Amino acid sequence: MKYDLDNNLVQLQNETIETFTASNVSNFEIFDEIFGGIRRFYSLPYAINGEYESPTFF
Repeated sequence: MKYDLDNNLVQLQNETIETFTASNVSNFEIFDEIFGGIRRFYSLPYAINGEYESPTFF
C-alpha cells in the first residue's frame, strides 16, 4: 500500500495496481513502524482554494 497525501491518492498492489482518490475512500489506516502505532486517515470535504469543497485526506 502506498499513499500520497499531497495528491489525495491511495494505491493498493495485489496482482494489479489499483489507485483510489479521496472521493473513492472514506478512510484507511496503516501501521507506522517508526512511531509504533496505527495511523488513521479520513476523507473529509475541505475547501483548499476558494469556496469549493472537495474530499481531502486528513
